[in-house]
Amino acid sequence: MVAMMRYTVTAERGAGPVWVFQCVEHPGAISESKRLSEAATLMPEAIAFVAGVAESDVEVEVHVELSPSIEGLLADATSKREESERLARAASEEIRKTAKLLSADHYSMRDIGEILGVSHQRVAQIVNA
Repeated sequence: MVAMMRYTVTAERGAGPVWVFQCVEHPGAISESKRLSEAATLMPEAIAFVAGVAESDVEVEVHVELSPSIEGLLADATSKREESERLARAASEEIRKTAKLLSADHYSMRDIGEILGVSHQRVAQIVNA
């Protein structure tokens, strides 16, 4: 049994609304499409033909080529999204601790929900988790 071979494919905007896909390891393996999402389905055939391997043995990893300014914006947005997710997890943990402390001090589920800005049903889920 032959192991899957992973190939790197670059995706770059061509003339008009077209994406041009090219294999890094076998530059002669090229395809194009109007949709970026089609790179993973189109390129195995092109790579297999140029590399002389079975199409079923080809796995592609697509790297989108963007302008430096867009790459910078994307990196900033990704970083901020990750930080936002981290802060949301931290806030959830603090809400859980607060709800449990209020419950231990014999506050009602409805009062805890009012304090935390959530339903009393959600408080019950948090406290009983």
